Amino acid sequence: MSLSELDDLVKTIRGEGNDQIVLLKCTSTYPATPENTNISTIPHMREMFGCHVGLSDHTMGVGVSVGAVTLALYRDWE
Repeated sequence: MSLSELDDLVKTIRGEGNDQIVLLKCTSTYPATPENTNISTIPHMREMFGCHVGLSDHTMGVGVSVGAVTLALYRDWE
């Protein structure tokens, strides 16, 4: 999804009266490496859309996800 599409989506949600939005930054590779997660986009997304931005984390370990406001973990715990 492009930033323009995401902007349209957030505007549509807000236009329906919902201001309780949390966006999740996600890297589509699984498992993801810390090098390709690009978590530096999280502050930019927070400023651009004026809402909380969390992390949908596909990395191994916890190093990337430390400090996330909202976190969706996808792990194989076996």
